[in-house]
Amino acid sequence: MRRRLLSRALAAGVVVPLVLLGVSACGDDKDSASGAPASQGAPDRGDAGATETPDTQPAGDEIDPQEFGQRLAAAYDGLKSASMEMSIEGSGATMEATGDVDYSGDDPAMSMEMSGASFGGGTVNVIMVDRVMYMQMPGQGGKYLEVALDDPNSPLAGSFGSMESFDPRTTIESFTKSIDSVSEVGEEEVDGQSATHYVVTADTASVAGDLGADAGKLPDQLTYDLWLDSQDRPVQMKVDLEDQGSVTVKMSNYDEPVTIEAPPKSQVQKMPGS
Repeated sequence: MRRRLLSRALAAGVVVPLVLLGVSACGDDKDSASGAPASQGAPDRGDAGATETPDTQPAGDEIDPQEFGQRLAAAYDGLKSASMEMSIEGSGATMEATGDVDYSGDDPAMSMEMSGASFGGGTVNVIMVDRVMYMQMPGQGGKYLEVALDDPNSPLAGSFGSMESFDPRTTIESFTKSIDSVSEVGEEEVDGQSATHYVVTADTASVAGDLGADAGKLPDQLTYDLWLDSQDRPVQMKVDLEDQGSVTVKMSNYDEPVTIEAPPKSQVQKMPGS
């Protein structure tokens, strides 16, 4: 389950709620590694400086779900990069993540740093480049484990799903199919930036196939609070998962230069059994 948490947390960099369902469904699993080695890899972004935003508000103007999905897809068309911050709260514990996503290549590249009690107080660094994921976890002596995401013989690759899970266009299409309703709340400020607040309700049954066994931990319907900038790019998303906790994701620094590279070979070791 912890491995699925890592995979879903990475995919959350795409900021598609479909993928976040899987992140949060695994958020209360305690079968994680322990230890606290020094961290490397993903950049430290310091204090997120989050602005308090209201809880889900009464619905406003209704928007066609298909139209809303098309707007999200158009916003990601041609997008080069973004930075993200994520917080998952549940079962009395919090997981924090920060990272960058590079959409400019044939396959997305990501660099992410995650921390929280679920990791034994340590830090997990994950880099994804050229369809290969490198994970630096507590208890590994600072080494990165290498996982080829499309290698059918890899003992871990299957836990991360297909590469389509990291494609914003593919996941937006899937998410759009799950939307029951969209309403516009109005203009609000998120971290000093003007954004439009939307309330989106989605049917989790329609995405059960994407989540597998994790789907059973979710309510039948979820309500998202989503804030989009003037170009329909997400700047913040919040979802309350009832007994499973809550997820908050913030996106920023769109199309800013990012450098994401694989770690040096001297710091990489093959996943056992691969």
